Amino acid sequence: GFGEELATIKFRYKKPDGDISREISQVVKNVAGRISSSSPDFKFASSVAWFGLVLRNSELITRKDLSDIESLARQGKSKDEEGYRSEFIRLIESYKTIQK
Repeated sequence: GFGEELATIKFRYKKPDGDISREISQVVKNVAGRISSSSPDFKFASSVAWFGLVLRNSELITRKDLSDIESLARQGKSKDEEGYRSEFIRLIESYKTIQK
């Protein structure tokens, strides 16, 4: 019975010198969205999580195509000053070769 609500995030804080705590609450709606309109950081983080689920052979996902994960990681590569994102993409490529 939560309708369109996916999650409710509540954050409570108190200033270091204060006595009263304050709460911030935000409802996250469960709406279908296109990942193509997401930020590069979101795309990359999603590819990392998705790859982890594939490695665990998770029953939570049905799509386990490594090429799709690699494509999403490449879309999220954007600025990669320290090379970590490129290294992750190479990891996916290496894993693909041992799966064949």
